[in-house]
Amino acid sequence: MNDEQLTRLFRSLEEQAEPDQAFNESLFARLEREAHGGGFRRSTSARWVLLAAALLVAAAVGAAAAVGSGLIKLPFELAVASPTPQPSASTVASATPIPSATASASATPLPTASIPQPASIQKLIATHDGFLAIGSAPTSGDDVNVLLRAPSDASGWESIDDPGFGRIFDAAAGSSSEIIVTNTKQDLSGTFNVWRSTDGQTWTLDTGWTTDATTAPVLATGGPAGFLILGQTGPSSDVWTSSDGKTWAHGVVGPAIGGAAVVNGGFLAYSGGDRKIYASVNGTAWQAVASPVNASGNQIISRIFGIGPNVVALTCQVVEPSSCSVWTSTLQRSAGSLSLEWKAASDPQVMDGYSVTAAAGTTNRGFMWGYDLATYGRVAWTSNDGASWSRTPLADAALGAGMPGGFAAGTSAVVAVGWTEPGPVGVGRELWQSVDGLSWTPANAPLVPPPPQVPAGPCQAAPTLQQLVDIGSAKAASCYGQKSLTMRAYSSDCGGCGGTGFPRHSPDWIAVPGGASWYVSTTATTPGGPGVRLGVWPLPSAHLTPPKEGTQVELTGHFNDPVSPDCRIIPYVAGTELPPVSVAAAGCRQAFVVTSFKVVGS
Repeated sequence: MNDEQLTRLFRSLEEQAEPDQAFNESLFARLEREAHGGGFRRSTSARWVLLAAALLVAAAVGAAAAVGSGLIKLPFELAVASPTPQPSASTVASATPIPSATASASATPLPTASIPQPASIQKLIATHDGFLAIGSAPTSGDDVNVLLRAPSDASGWESIDDPGFGRIFDAAAGSSSEIIVTNTKQDLSGTFNVWRSTDGQTWTLDTGWTTDATTAPVLATGGPAGFLILGQTGPSSDVWTSSDGKTWAHGVVGPAIGGAAVVNGGFLAYSGGDRKIYASVNGTAWQAVASPVNASGNQIISRIFGIGPNVVALTCQVVEPSSCSVWTSTLQRSAGSLSLEWKAASDPQVMDGYSVTAAAGTTNRGFMWGYDLATYGRVAWTSNDGASWSRTPLADAALGAGMPGGFAAGTSAVVAVGWTEPGPVGVGRELWQSVDGLSWTPANAPLVPPPPQVPAGPCQAAPTLQQLVDIGSAKAASCYGQKSLTMRAYSSDCGGCGGTGFPRHSPDWIAVPGGASWYVSTTATTPGGPGVRLGVWPLPSAHLTPPKEGTQVELTGHFNDPVSPDCRIIPYVAGTELPPVSVAAAGCRQAFVVTSFKVVGS
């Protein structure tokens, strides 16, 4: 992959309208294939291509996604870890009908779904008659897809069988059906397919949606006018559109398209950084239309969505502290020409000093969610038309005390992927539901994933470093509290460990996952060579200078440093989710803080 191709790919990621896990995984998979020429193993000593991809992914999706994908390593994990390549999924010729289940919002809630754990949800959409949550769960053989479905009031969730999707890349909903874009291989090197459903349960495979054998989708989106699948961005981008998810038209739009929206009356594609918008009625003929007036200078087009007949655009600065503006328009057609005439929202100050993590619109209302950049207080904005917005603070416990990036708004309910109540080791993810987007309660759904637990088993009175490795940091922090521990180790150079350092953390000497300034090992190692390396955090007030590689030392330190309750993960890029304080606090509690050491060998 040459520099020009890399630049275009990185630009695509930076200009995503909404941080999208499937797109990030696609980028990483493609970079890995290009860098290694086929089979690959993800390694901490990867070339600059993979490190650059990791940096961009972490910056785009925030700490939770980066930690979950393995790009940033938590304290006390093995510093060198390479998962085995996954076997390819087989192409499925047709979907097997799935036993029907009640889809209406009846008085009797659906049963709570039973799914493999730990699972994670990567995509949440509001369908024409309910909600779909789409994710995956690891098993002994391979990752399996997790599909959950709820009625329009989100009163309960049921598990939906996988008809043979393969790797799920993205999903979107239209006015009467929904689609899932998949790939026949787990590393996204196979064929991209489109599956369609009118009830969220029975899916029909469409292998003829494109004749392009090298199709590499960036995203899929839906709305009143149908569906749009955006191809890889560059000097021009391929676009596939459909009014019903069955018959598709191919078009070309560009340049540098990074986002798209399906609104009342047609399709929109836009370049966030270049601030250009293109519109089409049929998906084949595209023309440039006006951009919001304030999308200039250091502001970009962050999101475009619809509220009834109105089009809403959010423009924001990329790096916090950011400022945002809201604009409304309608897609007009006159004498074969399309146009957008933007007007500023009635209260231009409603977004000042805030970061917006998510936005969604329905036929009669719109929502945006975010947080105060000074206090990190979480808020929601609501509107009936996109022109006038009201800002409301959220309750302290709402959504698990963080501000997610994953929301879906339906006509009767709103759903989000929030967090669980904090436990001694941290938090899990949980689906939350709301009627108005302001007051939130946990949904009747499985935890995705559940909160981590302290492993069972005894605690050694005076553990060795190897014994700490064996029980893990969560168990160690639970066993020893703030007790001072002394053990022998070898000073080690990890040679590329430590993740990317994004997002920001406070205090930065301890809170960065995997960003330890010192690594130690149970055996002598060579710089960047194989070995089990563990991150430890020297206490700043102790003024310690780690010795060179291979030096045997006697460490003294503790878990549960007193600063742990004050740890916080701070998004670096505007628009990424804000994890709860409990996420950072749990990571800090599990960090081994070195208060002193002495050299005991050469």
